[in-house]
Amino acid sequence: SGGTTVPLELNVVRFLDNFSAGTRGATSAEYFLEAGYAVLFMHRQFSLQPFNVDLNSSSSTTSSDSVEDTRITVKASERKRLLEVLSTYKRVQEKETLLTLTFVTVNDYLWLLRAVSQELRRLVKS
Repeated sequence: SGGTTVPLELNVVRFLDNFSAGTRGATSAEYFLEAGYAVLFMHRQFSLQPFNVDLNSSSSTTSSDSVEDTRITVKASERKRLLEVLSTYKRVQEKETLLTLTFVTVNDYLWLLRAVSQELRRLVKS
């Protein structure tokens, strides 16, 4: 999920960067997790991750400007959805059904994909 960086030269000076916040990937992963699947989530560094999509929404939560005030206020219209997200997140953490791997370049992504595929093949054989 998220964009990738592709180097244009062997000694990287220039590169192509595909910008993406990763919203669709993070949301898709949430749906799979809510349906009971285990998810290996490969994402671009600093892109959105499952459960961050709703929590990143600055329109649903507010906080005080004071450092001493640690309260967070949630708009009444957003409470039900936020509680659902937090409940699913807690269940996913307890069941350990989400593994996240970070990449930046397309080469990082391909090497991670290769390593994961090799491990899965090894597990299937045993």
